[in-house]
Amino acid sequence: MARIYVGTCSWAEKSLIGTFYPENIRPSDMISYYSAHFPVVEVDSTFYHMPSYRNAMLWAERTPPEFKFDYKAFGPMTTHSGEYNGEKLRRATEDMLHEFEDAVSPLAAEGRLGYILFQLPKWFFPSDKNKDYIAWCAEHMPNSLIAVEFRNGYWFKDDERTRETSDFLSGIGAVYVNVDEPQVDIKSSVPPIDLVTARDMSVFRLHGRKKETWDLRGATVEERFDYDYSSEELSDEIAPRVQHVASQPVQEIHVMFNNVHHGYGPSDASKLIEILKQLEMPLVEPQSASQPLGSQRSLAF
Repeated sequence: MARIYVGTCSWAEKSLIGTFYPENIRPSDMISYYSAHFPVVEVDSTFYHMPSYRNAMLWAERTPPEFKFDYKAFGPMTTHSGEYNGEKLRRATEDMLHEFEDAVSPLAAEGRLGYILFQLPKWFFPSDKNKDYIAWCAEHMPNSLIAVEFRNGYWFKDDERTRETSDFLSGIGAVYVNVDEPQVDIKSSVPPIDLVTARDMSVFRLHGRKKETWDLRGATVEERFDYDYSSEELSDEIAPRVQHVASQPVQEIHVMFNNVHHGYGPSDASKLIEILKQLEMPLVEPQSASQPLGSQRSLAF
């Protein structure tokens, strides 16, 4: 049965201080503190700028040897606007993909790199052109496990389209990201269906269920993901989905909470861990960090 990692989609969010972290914690100590509580984290800062080789090296030093890092792809890699080498882009270049892989290679070399998240926006509709783009990105990141999250529900508008999407991801060796998110409309929401498209890994990303701000123009990230899962939602809805995926031939499952603001993500992750323990699921437990708090070099986030 799959090894299950539960964590959050950020560790440096300021509102975690006083809700998850001690009030007096130094930013440079956050990742060590976090890794003593969870076995995996998603790096979200790389959506806004390219990853740093140096940070990957330092994070590896500051966390236990089995702690894993998932990475969010740089914005232009997922058709969001961003600047790369002084140029505004909305699609990846070969150099960009190779640079991204090189930057995370210290973690990959130690078996501590999880997935590279391609979170594709609501304007990314199903088409041969868009499928070719995903496949091209995967081809030019041969040392990475690409995880694809759709925000446009037309990729799953009926059973036939769902099979096509699943078969396409399986064919290129990409991981489908199973989501829990507000159900607004087909252009902006993906239904809570669970697919396993790669034997290496399956991924859950849990965004909360705040419908009123999910697709609201001008809503902040904090407003969009401001949601605290109830114990009943976690035990009656989320845990059975994880169980279902774990019963299939897959090596790892990463269950990642994206509702990190105000400490909701760490709290909900901890609650789900306890629920999965009661179900005797094969959870990966956090280990002790290799160095004590306060003894390591400062990091950029």
